[in-house]
Amino acid sequence: MDHLELARQLIPWASQTRSKSYKRFPDNYPWFIDGGKGCYVTSGGKQYLDFISALGPIILGYRDEYVDAYVMDQIKFNGNLFSLPHKLEAEVAEMLTKIIPCAEMVCFLKNGGDATMAAVRLARVYTEKRLVLNRGYHGWAVFDQLIPFENLNMLKNYPDWDYVAAVLVEPELFNGAELRDIKSLCEEYGALLIFDEVVSGFRIAMGGVQEFLGVKPDLACFSKAMANGYPISALVGRREIMERLEKDAFVSTTFGGDCIGLAACIGTIRKMKKENVISHLWEMGTYLKEELEWLINKYSFPMTLHGFPPMIHFKMPEDIHALFLQETIKRGIMIYNSHNLNFSHKRTAINSLLGVYDEIFPLIMKGEVHLEGNLVGNTQFLRQW
Repeated sequence: MDHLELARQLIPWASQTRSKSYKRFPDNYPWFIDGGKGCYVTSGGKQYLDFISALGPIILGYRDEYVDAYVMDQIKFNGNLFSLPHKLEAEVAEMLTKIIPCAEMVCFLKNGGDATMAAVRLARVYTEKRLVLNRGYHGWAVFDQLIPFENLNMLKNYPDWDYVAAVLVEPELFNGAELRDIKSLCEEYGALLIFDEVVSGFRIAMGGVQEFLGVKPDLACFSKAMANGYPISALVGRREIMERLEKDAFVSTTFGGDCIGLAACIGTIRKMKKENVISHLWEMGTYLKEELEWLINKYSFPMTLHGFPPMIHFKMPEDIHALFLQETIKRGIMIYNSHNLNFSHKRTAINSLLGVYDEIFPLIMKGEVHLEGNLVGNTQFLRQW
């Protein structure tokens, strides 16, 4: 069976996640993944060293036995969904309030977009205002409902603050001083500050950027790495705001209390603490960044880096990016536009990646490689995970 052709006929983009679609990659990229273990995935009998990490959720490694044991025990001995809440909801909520600085109450959902949509709805009800200013990507659900701003000056000069319910940002896009300025603006005008920590939570620090930089928002959204790939998300925040979910801010889902994601979250939290995973990610990421900067300078390669060491994003011209993807996958490296490190990435994996970069950077710069097929899609959705 030609699974790609079948998917193209039956599924928009042939994928549930646009960033995973065949339209985003050169012709020589595999179309599907068969399985994975640690920091490696397989497709069509070939193994690849993977730095995409399922777009960020894999924080420990694929098929982590410690986390999977929590999930299997929950399924085997108790089940996953019931007619009333399960006690895991309360237990995991308590764990999150001890990890995330702003978390006084917790609402569980399934995707990062669910959490940001719930946060926007809650902010509008709480403030009785409609406008939400944003910087970053916050999922498809609120994609066309927000007013974007590019920098702090634009935010300070926004003319209609009296109508602003909230400022929603990916906090890793700002430094600590900027985040404190944004918080002051929100306090001055009676708007809520919402951190979208879907990407940064459980990666930059377990409690996200708010823990790392010491800036506490009113509400925050978590997902991705909090359960090592199992589906779960959480909207957390100040009690007086979150309590409105019991009154006039309606948010309710059938699968929010699914025990599979909750059990995986417990296992992920416990292993991350036990193994000091955050420190490992910072150590490996710092090493990667230093060595990569040296290679970029050595070959004058047009790659610019940004972000924290556990997740180093990069940009380059589109034509160079197409060649970059083509040549890295040829050499067994699966990557797109970010180094999404997980606990399974040890020094040997980082050195393998750097070795490939050291090989392909001069080939690309000298024009010794050419695009062998088509880059089917485009790069307009680079940050839209």
